[in-house]
Amino acid sequence: MTGGRLPDTIICPVGTGSGAVGIFYPFIRHDTVRLVGIEAEGAAPLTHGSKGVLFGCKTYVLQDTKGQILQSCSASSDMNLPIAGPELANWKETEWVTYITGTDSNALDGQRVLREQESIAAGLNTGVIGKRK
Repeated sequence: MTGGRLPDTIICPVGTGSGAVGIFYPFIRHDTVRLVGIEAEGAAPLTHGSKGVLFGCKTYVLQDTKGQILQSCSASSDMNLPIAGPELANWKETEWVTYITGTDSNALDGQRVLREQESIAAGLNTGVIGKRK
């Protein structure tokens, strides 16, 4: 919470999910807080994948029609995976979190803005908590 109030929006990068789960969980049942997960465009199982099983986990996977795992591609190694964690998949099913994609170029542009305007040296998978206007 900022200044005793809940944020309007929380935006977080989504790879397999551990960072996103940690940021989203405290707010998951607050209807006034919008939760947005951003997947790498080239590695977006929640946006472009289908239900499947990988590593013994039933979740959303980048796969072909025969269940063969497709290659993922992202400039961020933390987000370059063809699978999403089961908690994130559940939150997609329940519509508690909205998932969108961003390109590597979007991530690099955002990183440049943070560095030049805010003096923050951020990684390509840095989350953002939106402030109330």
